[in-house]
Amino acid sequence: MTILTQSTQTFVQLNSPAAGTLGPSADLSLSELRALRARWLEEAGEILPGLRTIVHTLGSPAALPGWPLWTCWTFKRGDVKARLFEGTGEYMPSLRDYARIWTLSITTGDHQVVYYRSSDLDGLSEDNMFVPGRWQWLILNELSKAQAVYAARRAANEEGERAALLEELLIGVEV
Repeated sequence: MTILTQSTQTFVQLNSPAAGTLGPSADLSLSELRALRARWLEEAGEILPGLRTIVHTLGSPAALPGWPLWTCWTFKRGDVKARLFEGTGEYMPSLRDYARIWTLSITTGDHQVVYYRSSDLDGLSEDNMFVPGRWQWLILNELSKAQAVYAARRAANEEGERAALLEELLIGVEV
């Protein structure tokens, strides 16, 4: 998986402490800012699955009071705090299930750098945002660990299911 695209890497390099700059210039026109936002959101699509895996796998889960079908996972590294909300929305007869909704919110210090919401019902939210920067490395450095934990949990679940089926089918028991 590609962690960063070329323009995002350039942004991160511009934001290195040695560069001493705050990223894109504040004198960009409205159309340039819209294009920059769209490009960053497009590039975010490359790393969002990894961010979700990290927060969901290594984060601390918590139920949301008053929202019984929702869970929030919180993952922190340094001053970066990521929260992943997952739950259900309206019933969708075509799927014979409830719409799945997820929202990823990441803040660094007092700044929100990611707000990304998607659902089976509405697709992507129009107010999604993604601001690349050094914060990414604090979280993305955990990706291989999260993938290993996920694989171990999946293997344990499969073995548990296998053991239950052996017992249910009376395998190894003379009947």
